[in-house]
Amino acid sequence: MKPRRTHPDGTDYVRGLNTFRILPPALADFLENRFLKRADNLASQALVRFLKDDVNLDVETMSGWSRFILTLLHRTPEAMERLTNQIVGYYPRYMEELRRVVNTGDTGVIEAFRVELSEERLARLKLGLLQMNMDSEFLGTALNRMQWAVIHFNEMHHLLLTSDRPIVMTNGLAHATSHIVMPISAPADIRRRQQPRDRQGPPRYGRSRRDGTKTQ
Repeated sequence: MKPRRTHPDGTDYVRGLNTFRILPPALADFLENRFLKRADNLASQALVRFLKDDVNLDVETMSGWSRFILTLLHRTPEAMERLTNQIVGYYPRYMEELRRVVNTGDTGVIEAFRVELSEERLARLKLGLLQMNMDSEFLGTALNRMQWAVIHFNEMHHLLLTSDRPIVMTNGLAHATSHIVMPISAPADIRRRQQPRDRQGPPRYGRSRRDGTKTQ
């Protein structure tokens, strides 16, 4: 491994990845400037505690770090592309199912269902699904209930390594051996692993406070 200087354009960095310019101003920057900003701010509070070897967090701070982990799993170019492909692939089937369950004789409503997936509609669906996935109570609770620890390393060859994908998760979250590792400073990382089933319990994940913004 050889360290080298790299300009952002030489990485997978994508400008405006979390911005939806085709949407109205209130929604265009919502994910980046409101949802992710709040998530990052809460995660920074947890990071201060981790750097002091303190993993006994209150539920809000713990949920903030779990939410931060979830956002990192989704705010990458390949994750965005994957979500787009899923929406485009499923949309026609969704429209067919919707037409079957709607009991109406209004031809105008039925014709509205035949509207193709526009760029604006796609952006709205992506924004809503991203926020839902990044603030999942189910996954957030699973992360909160894992055992957390700060691990220190000595005699490291490189004191600073950076990555747009810092999370190491080898086998998901559904197994007894599931774990997540993420570097938090030059000599340390934060590590989580599943607890034995008889020890699993609170704290439940606290979802991000809503501000009434609608994305659908």
